[in-house]
Amino acid sequence: MKKIIMPLVIMVVIATLMTITGLSCKQQPFKLPGSLVPPEQVLPQLPQEDPQPFPVTERKEKGDTAPDFTLQTIDGQTLTLSQFLGKNVVLNFWVSTCPACLEELPLFQAIYNKLPTDKTVILAVNAGERDKIVQYEAQRMKLTFPVLLDPDGKVCKSYGRGSPTTFFIDNKGTIIEIVDEVFEDPKEIENILKIWRWL
Repeated sequence: MKKIIMPLVIMVVIATLMTITGLSCKQQPFKLPGSLVPPEQVLPQLPQEDPQPFPVTERKEKGDTAPDFTLQTIDGQTLTLSQFLGKNVVLNFWVSTCPACLEELPLFQAIYNKLPTDKTVILAVNAGERDKIVQYEAQRMKLTFPVLLDPDGKVCKSYGRGSPTTFFIDNKGTIIEIVDEVFEDPKEIENILKIWRWL
């Protein structure tokens, strides 16, 4: 009797499994949403970089013509570099966040005090800072030579160098010396001026 029952039980189990399997295969397949959202609508749009407001030029070297510019001074005057053709120009770029720049500017003032201004001029260009900050620093250091505002750093970038950097430009508008290092004594500036007979 047991020999008959066991096969029957096995057959019933197999039949049951086949029925369950058949039912599972007949289930409705998973459906995707009716309308998919394009990726560009899901992912945040990354802001595009603003185009350069002015071309970044190669760094200027000795022998290059100094790029001309027109800037406002802290007391409202308008100065153009080319108006000093016929004179030698000491052009210094600086920012107030650079301690070395602030230490260097009084050295230029010491030279300016004994400079023949009919022959050589000093111009200090502040790169990219607000006029109030520049005015404050210039007054604090009692600078009497022209301090110019380059609010967007355009002029500084046209020379391809950072701050502090000092360009020595002859009376024909040619860069004849560049000092990327910080001056630590007025005599260092004076020695360069004497070499070129600008004093």
